[in-house]
Amino acid sequence: MDTHAQNCYIIADLLDSGISAAEISNTLQISYERMASMAVEATCLRRTRNEENQIDEDEDDYDKELSKMFDEAMADAEEAYEELLRYREDP
Repeated sequence: MDTHAQNCYIIADLLDSGISAAEISNTLQISYERMASMAVEATCLRRTRNEENQIDEDEDDYDKELSKMFDEAMADAEEAYEELLRYREDP
């Protein structure tokens, strides 16, 4: 994460914590407009990150389901092969 994004998160966290915008503005020597812009940007970054995490979780679930289906298909194939061998021995 770059420095600008980190600064946006810091501003957003300060505002979320209940510290007044005036106090933040005076302490950090930042305008209200810039502070609001950074807070909005942090919100967008968080949403994007959350969406990316959800996509990763969905992909993991899909991979697990695909693996489960493959394992079941292999078990069915082994069972069918064993049945074929039994049939060959005792037609």
